Amino acid sequence: MANQLLRSLFLAGFALGLALLPATMQGQSDSIPNLIDLPEPPPFGEEFFEDTVKIAVMATFDGYKQAILQDKGAEAATYVSQRTFDYYQQMADFSRHADSLQVDSLPVMDKMMVLLLRARTPKKDLLAMDGRAIFIYAIEQGMVGKNSVASNEVYRVMYEEDFARGDMKVRGQVVPLAMHFYRESDTWKLDLTSLFPTTTLAFNKLISDSGRTENEYLEGMIRSVAARPKNPIWKPLE
Repeated sequence: MANQLLRSLFLAGFALGLALLPATMQGQSDSIPNLIDLPEPPPFGEEFFEDTVKIAVMATFDGYKQAILQDKGAEAATYVSQRTFDYYQQMADFSRHADSLQVDSLPVMDKMMVLLLRARTPKKDLLAMDGRAIFIYAIEQGMVGKNSVASNEVYRVMYEEDFARGDMKVRGQVVPLAMHFYRESDTWKLDLTSLFPTTTLAFNKLISDSGRTENEYLEGMIRSVAARPKNPIWKPLE
């Protein structure tokens, strides 16, 4: 039961945060266990149920989710924070220039992102696109686990000044997954990288339970979505 929850957390966080969910990871259990091992995020700041901040934050999340479900990358990008695009830019740079030793030393989520970008993106596109363009490309090419995205919702919003946290439900049940929002130019934007700590924990558990090494597990995921990778996954593009 705990493994089912961890898998659900990984699927939910990865689909929302990376927009490159492998197709074989999209199947989920129909139920999420009631007993969970991870703590719910602690409360902070203020919690409001009717004020304009909560309305705006939830509208941002819902707008992003609907754009993902319709493969509208440019529209989804309007809901996303600069922190997210900075992360994609960093991963694009690693994809272009990092050798196998550098990639192997990356945290597991970053390593997976680099390998997936190399495997699924034509070289000429990956060399030309910046972080925002890669984000849009991934969505428009259908590299999103829509089943996972569709089941997610923000049910509670807490905030202080220009920072807000949206606590999550998956298929109607509260899970220890929280998304961060930042006010940028008076508009609330999603920071998709805020999902990575919980997603990483869940992903590491899946790898451990598989009985394979981290790289064996990642390479298996790559093969499931790119039997013929568009680029060598362990070599820099230039």
